[in-house]
Amino acid sequence: MRLNNLDVGTIVTINATDYEKSVRMESEVLSVSLEDRLFIEKAVQSLNKEVFCVLDLITEGKAVINFLSVRVKCTLTALIDDKPYSWNDVKILKLKLPDTGSCHIVLCDDDVDTFNRRGEYRQWLGYDALCKFDDSRVAKDVLLRDLSPSGVGLLCSTELPVELGSKLNIQFYEETKSNISGEYVSRLYTINAVIVRYVPTNNNKLLVGCKLDKEYEEINKLIFSKQGRLLATAKRDAYKRDRNALLAQELKKEMEKK
Repeated sequence: MRLNNLDVGTIVTINATDYEKSVRMESEVLSVSLEDRLFIEKAVQSLNKEVFCVLDLITEGKAVINFLSVRVKCTLTALIDDKPYSWNDVKILKLKLPDTGSCHIVLCDDDVDTFNRRGEYRQWLGYDALCKFDDSRVAKDVLLRDLSPSGVGLLCSTELPVELGSKLNIQFYEETKSNISGEYVSRLYTINAVIVRYVPTNNNKLLVGCKLDKEYEEINKLIFSKQGRLLATAKRDAYKRDRNALLAQELKKEMEKK
């Protein structure tokens, strides 16, 4: 799967990290006109990247996110048929295209396969977590990539003692907003898992796939809650796009009458 194979409207997740902290953002794949495509190809020619996708402009409030820091590494993940596909170390630029206007362009020539071998929905998280390996009492920093009802995906340093069959104790916090007080509350989750596979990435990291030692009711609730919010957001955004398209059509008709 290449970036230019992503369907228009696909919701993608971008995890940006400087290996001390990470930030998770979401955007949507946009359509590309021929004029826009030619403009992008000319603009990125010096970067020696041929494959790209166009995303809706990513902002924090009114500020446009700048991904050009040399310290920041970005991973783009998309769910295709409920299976996650991840492109590591992608380059993200802001461009103003002739037709689309301001947007973000993601560049990566990698042809990736899904990391999901279990065929079930996996909820992307991108959370910092603490992990103990086997009988060690010392917790190590890892990135909790995703969760499913039966497994967990991690990203960690190649210097950690990752071996097939190793038992892990993983702890992470989930921050939620109280419906009553409106304040954010942190909840600690603790899960146990066994490493069933791992693959190296191109930045001295390991993608680690683990099987949970049992089914965790609280994890299932967390996954379903996040999945529900994601679907609601996608439907709301689709409604806005459809409404804006209708308004544009009506405006065009009015202008043609004059």
